[in-house]
Amino acid sequence: MTTEPSDSRDLPTNTTRRSWLEMFVAMLLAIPVLGPALLAAWVVIRPGKRADPIEVMALPLAEIPSDGVRTFRVQYRRQHGAFVEDVERVVYLRRKGNNVIALSAECTHLGCNVHFDAANKKFACPCHKGTFDLDGAVLGGPPPAQLRRLKAIVPTDAAAPVRLEI
Repeated sequence: MTTEPSDSRDLPTNTTRRSWLEMFVAMLLAIPVLGPALLAAWVVIRPGKRADPIEVMALPLAEIPSDGVRTFRVQYRRQHGAFVEDVERVVYLRRKGNNVIALSAECTHLGCNVHFDAANKKFACPCHKGTFDLDGAVLGGPPPAQLRRLKAIVPTDAAAPVRLEI
């Protein structure tokens, strides 16, 4: 048995000129309401242009110990899209010859601040017992990665402060 295709004019349709016009008018009326809402959402949600690294002045090289670790509080302003926030972070500084190792104090497991254990010469996270060596490598516990290392720019003049790129 062969079936011939039916003519599209035979199909029932519920679309009338009136219903089409009602739908068109409803869309036109929705533009003034949805337009500003979508624009506001786009301004807030869109990712901001990735800014150049922020440079922060730290301590002079002479004040950073080679046999221990110096705690330094970094304060800067960061912008994400339309939001601007003032940020304060803890950074650990250690001198290795004429270079400076700058480590973020934020644990890579859940973001708790690690503390320097001077007796054992390691960093310890109080939240879940993660431990890191002096270079930030994971020694034990749940942290999945080493502590974040910041770029430290050491000046030629020993009295000038070391600059950190955040």
